[in-house]
Amino acid sequence: TSANLELQACLEEMVTSDEELKNQYDQIVEYDKKLSLSEEKYKALIIQMQLGMALYEGQENDDITQYQLIDANNSHELLTGYKNTDILGKYFHEIHTKLKSIQLEKLNHTIKTGEPSRYERYQENTDKFYEIIAYRPKPNQLAVIVNDITKRKLAEEELNYISYHDQLTGLYNRRFFEQELIRIDYEKNYPLTVTMADINGLKLINDSFGHAVGDEYIKKVAKVLIDG
Repeated sequence: TSANLELQACLEEMVTSDEELKNQYDQIVEYDKKLSLSEEKYKALIIQMQLGMALYEGQENDDITQYQLIDANNSHELLTGYKNTDILGKYFHEIHTKLKSIQLEKLNHTIKTGEPSRYERYQENTDKFYEIIAYRPKPNQLAVIVNDITKRKLAEEELNYISYHDQLTGLYNRRFFEQELIRIDYEKNYPLTVTMADINGLKLINDSFGHAVGDEYIKKVAKVLIDG
């Protein structure tokens, strides 16, 4: 009777243990399903996003030049002009041949420390400016996000040009003159000479023929100064 009771107790423990294992297994399966679904959603989001994204992977202690491209979304191909079928599997230095040393240093810093990095670059094959944001999703990986900022850069250049040039003639304006005078006003450049000139009869031309003709007169004078 005592042996039967012990066997019964052991059997009950085994059944309980088996149920616990089954519950744990069911939980793992459920978690795996959720993880797979999450990865699918994440991958779909990456594929459909308008920003370009490329994923590089390397070995321990490799610098960025030895990392290989393992994945890239459709937007990366559209923005950069690099076809995925041509660059997948290639090393970073085979794809990007004209990066500046400071840009490579930033990417290597992200690989080593995990801190995100950012820089801007111009790409000749597309004649566009890009903003690059890099981060490390896992050790020995580097994700690169590409954003086309050409319109913004052109607007900045246009704004900078307007800030320092006369809109009518294209000559440097007073703001530029004042800043440049401060920059060159030191002993090595002495003596400094400032030449001032006036356009004779401009008021008479404006009054007689209108300001449009006067503007053309000013442009011709500006051309003489530029050519001279």
